[in-house]
Amino acid sequence: MASRRDELSAYTFARKRTVAAFLRPTGGGSVEDAPRAVRAVVPGLVLGAIAVAAFGAYGMLRPSAPKGWDKANDVIVDKQTTTRYVMLNGVLHPVLNMSSARLLMSAGSGVEYIDDSALNSPSVARGATVGIPYAPDSLPTAADAAKAKTWAACDRSSADATQTVGQRLFVLGGSQASSVSGGRLDDQKALYVRTSDGTNYLVDSNGSYHELDAGKSDPGGALLAKAAFGPSDGTPQVVTTQWLKTLSQGSPISLPYGLIQGFGAPYTGTDLGGGNSYQVGDLLKVSDNGTTLHYVLLKDGPHRISDFARRLVEAMHSSVTETPVNQFKLLDSNTVAPFAADLNWPQAQVSQANLNVSNGQMTSCAVYDGQMGQNGPQLGVWLGQDYPVNGAQASGTAGVYVTPGTGLLLQAVSGAAAGGGKMYLLTDTGLRYPLQMNSDGNSGGGTNGQSGGTTGGSDGSGGAASGGAGTAGTTGAASGQQQDTPAARLGYGQVNPLAVPLSWAQLVPTGPELTKDAAGQQQGS
Repeated sequence: MASRRDELSAYTFARKRTVAAFLRPTGGGSVEDAPRAVRAVVPGLVLGAIAVAAFGAYGMLRPSAPKGWDKANDVIVDKQTTTRYVMLNGVLHPVLNMSSARLLMSAGSGVEYIDDSALNSPSVARGATVGIPYAPDSLPTAADAAKAKTWAACDRSSADATQTVGQRLFVLGGSQASSVSGGRLDDQKALYVRTSDGTNYLVDSNGSYHELDAGKSDPGGALLAKAAFGPSDGTPQVVTTQWLKTLSQGSPISLPYGLIQGFGAPYTGTDLGGGNSYQVGDLLKVSDNGTTLHYVLLKDGPHRISDFARRLVEAMHSSVTETPVNQFKLLDSNTVAPFAADLNWPQAQVSQANLNVSNGQMTSCAVYDGQMGQNGPQLGVWLGQDYPVNGAQASGTAGVYVTPGTGLLLQAVSGAAAGGGKMYLLTDTGLRYPLQMNSDGNSGGGTNGQSGGTTGGSDGSGGAASGGAGTAGTTGAASGQQQDTPAARLGYGQVNPLAVPLSWAQLVPTGPELTKDAAGQQQGS
């Protein structure tokens, strides 16, 4: 009979054998012999492999582009390469630039970003590259294109003021528009300039140029220049004729002998009091409560005279004396037209703003604020040592700088007219692109032209730029014709072009005309 010690030894041996069988298999290597921990890992690995395969299959089978992308009225952009495409009649065409792409779509087109794999699918028919070479790829927003811009046409003179060494046109928007705010001439400043043919001009603060007509009695115009600018006149700054044409033409300035008939002859009109003998052309003044009014004596009596014209008359006298007169003697003079009232000369005495041009380079800019008044464009003059925008000398196209990211839908007009001129799109490329003002063809949006809303169908569908259905075919067609213009296709259907003087618009080089037909031309074939 086994002792208790034998029973304890047998129990210990059996327990150790059980534990060993659980932790490691026997030499047979069967699945049944594997420990429980190992048998739990194998099914997990199998399930993980199945899950990975399932997700991979889903990724291969799921759609890589939104449904209907090839029929939408959208410009297509490759997500990976950013190449632009348009879908025309079921054929995918690469397009040279964004403006060409939008011209081939209907008004109100959008942009759709599609995976490269979908665009290169064998099921997608590919066509030749289309578009307008050198058309803009970046377009201003409709809100920006509708905002007036500040234009500055600048001539920069050499250090000795004898020649123009730089010409630039600035079209400034946003915060850069204030670049020509400081430095504007006021009504007591004017420019003294000369063109290459030797003609001298006074340019006033309102942007008008006045020829200084000295006549044969004043060779070189030194006397007239001192009369116009005062004793501190200096060397005139040489400017180009093209720059001068951006300004308004003012009345020529000369010593007004022709306006004072009988100059120097005894005055035989009404008694002016004081016991003085007067001559035609004499200068008079009336002082009252600190205010002084000035007059010139003509054959028919005294006439009010501006400070600017008074200095011209003073230059006609060998010695200047302004005779005080009792104000009651000149009451009737305040009811007649002032002297030289029909001439748009400056009213205040002016001094030469560009007097120190010989001490360094000087930049004179004619400024158009983008607004047309009743009598023409609202102009001003800016003066500085450098161009109004620092670092802009080398940017832009052919001497034109446009604030980056801005542009303008404009209409070039002559005189004070606010319509009837050619329409252009100005972009930050520094070019103006002609636009037809009427429809240039049927809508081309989508593969079958169904998504675009600019062409009304026979059932009245289409019509509006949004593609909504019309109530009748004629209604849809009429609405479509109003929206089916190059400007509408580019996104400017609701933008009214702003008037820009023709002389200013012509300073901007012309780019290619933006039309649907030109945008559809194949390239490289």
